This record gives sequence, C-alpha cells and structure tokens, in this order.
Amino acid sequence: MKKNLQSIPMKKCTLLIAFSDLLKAQLIVENISKSDFDITSIQTDGYFALLAIREKKPDIVFLDSELPKISGIEIAKTVQLEKMRSKVFFYASRFKQDYLSWFLAEENTNIYGFIHKGCDLKDLKNGLKEIWEGNKYLSTSISVYINNYETELSEDKKFKKQLVTLSKREREIMKLISKGKSQTEIADQLCIGISTVKEYKNRIAQKMDLKNKQRLAYFIASKQQLLDDF
Repeated sequence: MKKNLQSIPMKKCTLLIAFSDLLKAQLIVENISKSDFDITSIQTDGYFALLAIREKKPDIVFLDSELPKISGIEIAKTVQLEKMRSKVFFYASRFKQDYLSWFLAEENTNIYGFIHKGCDLKDLKNGLKEIWEGNKYLSTSISVYINNYETELSEDKKFKKQLVTLSKREREIMKLISKGKSQTEIADQLCIGISTVKEYKNRIAQKMDLKNKQRLAYFIASKQQLLDDF
C-alpha cells in the first residue's frame, strides 16, 4: 500500500520593514504576498529599527536610507559589523553618489538589493523574491546608473593617464581653455603667438585621442575637476 507523502511547506521569508513614511510602509505590506512573507515588524525610527533587527533576526530588512536618529546606511553597517544574518534591501529616498559607492564596495556582503524612490511596487516585489532566493537585485534604473558610473570611472582613469603624457605648457594651456579663455587671450597671457597656441591645441587633442579637434574645449570642460586636482 502506497503512503501519501505530504509536501513539506516552504518556509516563509521573515521581513522587517524600516521605513520613515508609515503610510508607504503600510502600502508595501498590503502589496506583499502573505503566503511568501511574514512581516515581523514595521519601524519608522532608526533606533528602534536596529533594536528590532537584533531581536527579530529577520531574513530580509527593507531599509530606508532616510530614517531618523540612525540612518539606513549606519544600520546596514551595523548589521555587517555585528555579523547578523539579515539580508539588507536598501531603499534610497534621495539618490546620492555616496550611496552608490558604498553599495558597490566589495566588503558589503549583507547588502543584497538597491532601489530608489522612482521605483514602483513591482520593483520591490521582484527584489524581495530575488533576494529571498539568494540573488542580488538592482532596479533597472540603478543598473543603468551603475553602468554609466563605471564607464565614467574608466574614462576618468584613462584621462589621468593621458594627462601624464602632456608637457607642463600643454597642461597650462588646457587649464586656460577650461576657464573659457580664447586663443588670443591664451596667446597674450603666455606671450606666445596664436599659431603656437593652435599647435599646442592640436598636440593636446592628439594626446587626448580626440578625432574631432573642435570638441577639445567641451572635452576639457567635462574634465574640469580632474584637471584642477592634477
């Protein structure tokens, strides 16, 4: 006689929501599948959120960056420092470059997801599902931003290497161009001929690997900060 094997129910994911806006937190709860997630706590204050994380030990913490008293980043760092098992799903109310740099840091092993204010509930639900399955999750807009950010870092690194190849005079002319000086003004300030300025500009464009020399001023302006720091 065959025995009826009952399927073992899947463990629900325990979820703690730490969100500065209580109404939005409640909206999130209403739109999350109760069959998959068990909401252990809703907190709107960073201090009490951290206490609840320590006590409840949830599988996932949906963490708002702008919590009062203790910020979301500080809580996430504490989760990491105290080696808690909770996976952090980070929500940036205001997107900042610092958040992205921090999120991309390799040592942040507890940070599993990142979305920002412009994302919708679908992003949230997809993220929770992916994180519960052990995967990392980035909303589409964050992924695009990261790709652009990494491309920019690569371009900045290339620019710094190119700067090293320039002579002192070429760098001097680049800085004057970045300040909006015309060829005549540069020639007068450096006591050289306009034709000499043009020759320097051609050399700079060549070393910067610019095929369109007319875009030299625009290119230099876009690298103003790096040029000033060099």
